[in-house]
Amino acid sequence: MYAMVLTKTANIETNPLEFTSIDKPKINRDNELLVEIKSCGVCRSNLHIVEGDWNKYGFPAQLPIIPGHEIAGVVKSIGNKVRRVKIGQSSP
Repeated sequence: MYAMVLTKTANIETNPLEFTSIDKPKINRDNELLVEIKSCGVCRSNLHIVEGDWNKYGFPAQLPIIPGHEIAGVVKSIGNKVRRVKIGQSSP
């Protein structure tokens, strides 16, 4: 799969995000689920993180990261203890 990965904070005009091939995530715990992201919004807080504005507050806690937390997608798999979400369900 592919993602825009941040390995070093920098001004957005310098294109610090890299289009990168990454391993597909796996469920590691019984209470996790895997969502195939169909769309991702980027808000100003993501830009603060990308540009390093919040480094002094500990954000990002580590690099590399994949910015974006406003997602919509489809549940592809669930852990054994997941009860309220079903495979194939769309996220809000």
